[in-house]
Amino acid sequence: MVQTIKVINIYSELNPFIDFIVIPIDADDTELIKEILEEALDRWLDIENYPNLQSIPIGDYLRECLDERMLNYEIYCRFEDEEDLWT
Repeated sequence: MVQTIKVINIYSELNPFIDFIVIPIDADDTELIKEILEEALDRWLDIENYPNLQSIPIGDYLRECLDERMLNYEIYCRFEDEEDLWT
């Protein structure tokens, strides 16, 4: 079986540790998940207004934000020193 799925890529050109893909399990949730991730990333990067978020790893914070909404997804992170490896 072959299936086409939508993937959301979260990355930073300035920080190589921010490189994730999120796969929504339900295609209908794709836009909602994208919006939640955009807002979460903006908050996490806003050190001035949310200084405590920097103590939480970005991947964990993104998971928390999606889990709060009880959305089904898979998230994978690319390791900087292993260009082609996602886990």
